Amino acid sequence: MLSNEEIASRIKAVRENVSQILAKCNRANDKVVLLGACKTMDKEVTDYIINNGLLDALGDNKVQELLDKYNPNSSIPWHFIGNLQTNKVKYIIDKVVLIHSLDRLSLAKEIDKQAKKHDLVMNCLIEINLGREESKGGVFVEDINDFANSLLVFDNIKIVGLMTVMPNEPDKDKLANYYAKFNEVFDSLKLVFGSDFTIKSIGMSNDYETALEYGSNMLRLGRLVFGDRRYV
Repeated sequence: MLSNEEIASRIKAVRENVSQILAKCNRANDKVVLLGACKTMDKEVTDYIINNGLLDALGDNKVQELLDKYNPNSSIPWHFIGNLQTNKVKYIIDKVVLIHSLDRLSLAKEIDKQAKKHDLVMNCLIEINLGREESKGGVFVEDINDFANSLLVFDNIKIVGLMTVMPNEPDKDKLANYYAKFNEVFDSLKLVFGSDFTIKSIGMSNDYETALEYGSNMLRLGRLVFGDRRYV
């Protein structure tokens, strides 16, 4: 288990590496959000992150864990980054500023409904499943345009970008094709959602460097900054 000081040191190292990669990619002026995926981390750890302003955002993929760690006075925004059950939306709707995993119409309806109750507009990312992997959520590529257009009727949802968990593909050419497809879909959806559609949430601890090279501007980092999970 890493100490808080070790976590801070890791975050500093990641920020430096991100800056170097962006410079090499002619993206030195681009803003990249570093999100701490704090699954299984203790509240003491996330409070330390918040109190020291170490990350740009914090995210969890389980509703109860997010609620356990949530600090209403946090200067760092919270995101929800995992598969979200419709019956859990009401618990987080007024606590997070971004939902990364919008992938079905029933979820959109519930987010819109709950957001309306709180008189807010919830920012969401569409999750895309590039590799058609059954173990992952997300809309398949061939369904993305119909799904995107179906979201235009909701007044209390704003679609601000695209998220994916890249397939674990060792072949660099095949992986490059996935990134190319992601960017192609992103560009097509920007025509649908307009200038607020800006977020590319790609890249985690094991692949963030490659994701930056292909245009990511939001990284979801877990083990790289927090070390091994506290429990399974």
